[in-house]
Amino acid sequence: MRNTKSLLERCGRTIHLSLAATVLLFLTGLNEPRAAVGIAPLSLNVTQFGAVGNGRTLCTSAMQAAIDSCSKSGGGTVVVPPGTYVTGSLALGKGVKLYLEKGAILLGSSNMSDWSLGVLILAQDADSVGVNGDGIIDGNGRTFWDHGSRPFVRPNGLLRFEKCTGVSIREIHLINSPKFTVYLDGCSHVQIEGIQIKNSLDSPNTDGVDVANSSNVLITGCYMETGDDAVCLKSSRRGSVVAHVVVRNCRLVTDDTALKLGTGSKGTISDCTFTDIEIPEATNGIGLFMKDGGAFERIEFSDISMMSTARPLKQYFPRNGGAAYWLEVLKKREDFPIFVDSESRSPNSSVGTIRNIAFRNLEIRTSDGNCLLEGRKERSLVGITMSDIRMIVEREKSYVGRTKPRGTRTLREKSSNDYASVPSYFTFAYVEGLRLRNLVVEVSREAGSFPMYGVWGNSVNGASVDSVKIISRHEVKGRPVIKFTRSKNVAIDGRAL
Repeated sequence: MRNTKSLLERCGRTIHLSLAATVLLFLTGLNEPRAAVGIAPLSLNVTQFGAVGNGRTLCTSAMQAAIDSCSKSGGGTVVVPPGTYVTGSLALGKGVKLYLEKGAILLGSSNMSDWSLGVLILAQDADSVGVNGDGIIDGNGRTFWDHGSRPFVRPNGLLRFEKCTGVSIREIHLINSPKFTVYLDGCSHVQIEGIQIKNSLDSPNTDGVDVANSSNVLITGCYMETGDDAVCLKSSRRGSVVAHVVVRNCRLVTDDTALKLGTGSKGTISDCTFTDIEIPEATNGIGLFMKDGGAFERIEFSDISMMSTARPLKQYFPRNGGAAYWLEVLKKREDFPIFVDSESRSPNSSVGTIRNIAFRNLEIRTSDGNCLLEGRKERSLVGITMSDIRMIVEREKSYVGRTKPRGTRTLREKSSNDYASVPSYFTFAYVEGLRLRNLVVEVSREAGSFPMYGVWGNSVNGASVDSVKIISRHEVKGRPVIKFTRSKNVAIDGRAL
């Protein structure tokens, strides 16, 4: 089996994927608008409106005046020169690109009352908007949650775009967010390129990029370090659609899930690709959390390297109040390189659909986790493909008492489908149409008293399994490499069971 190439080795080659054509379709809508012949594009400097970059003066009014003037004049660029500009919430008008020069810092005010819009920069119903440049946007997050107890009184994040078309976020550095870093809701034709997000790994709910109810989104060449999910796709409204999202050539470090679908899943998430991605550290590498009765379909993950590990306890929780609950939760946390699951958020929630999901050419390193993909008795996963996957297990432990991640702390009902305790590297339950090819598990240490299945399946209908290997220093006794129970139409290396 070919090994996953490093990100740097792959950067120059063209990606040929089944959905790659969609990138070309929506990129045509991301070009910067050309200025009319003979008319120079408008560029305004915030210092012209009274902004002072001394790190002390509140510049909200001056910066908003620059943005408003630019928007009323038909759009253009609002430039932030070098300096530290303290500001509260800013509303980005139609046609305005905020550009931070190298050495420029937008510092979120430490006074909650200055965040009148809930986030630092908000754009609503605005076309051709963006935040670009070589500067830094610092959300001042620790001011709001450090040494505090839940629920935190804090802003909702750094950048939020609602019902916008033609959004560009390029090269900017986004750090220390108080909550969600970049949030898209109901947007289309979005390009996020070359940005850096750095939030402390122990910071609460500091997702990197959330793509909610939005389509035609390209996220490329980005680095994200987050205290919650790095890239998260959500269909949070009934009937909403998330489609044609491409994430490629990114490096993701996270305390939670690196590439996540859900838990918001009331609508459809479809036709999305994730490729050429490095995940040096995450609790879960890839996670599909179906909770609300929608659909995940035609999703492909390819050319991804990852390390999954259950990190040590977070440090920011106080030792009183609700901290005791969280300390116990985090002690029991497990890591899953790949996790696909369907359950209902509440007894009245509809049963969701997960179908046509592919995982190709992955290199996984895990501290002691496994891959768990499970549907439900009421509705199986449909069309699951896994090929050319190499998993290195650094150590092994008993899976007795192991439970699946739920994706949200609000769930109170006990899950009806939890196969996390099965001692298997690849575990499947309630699947129709399973295709496995060239799966290799390398156990770094002696298996000892924890013999594991390579592949274990329950209630699988229609499975083709070709070349599954466990490589260990010592012979593993007590478990077959492959086992299916209550399953039918299963073929292993071309032979029907």
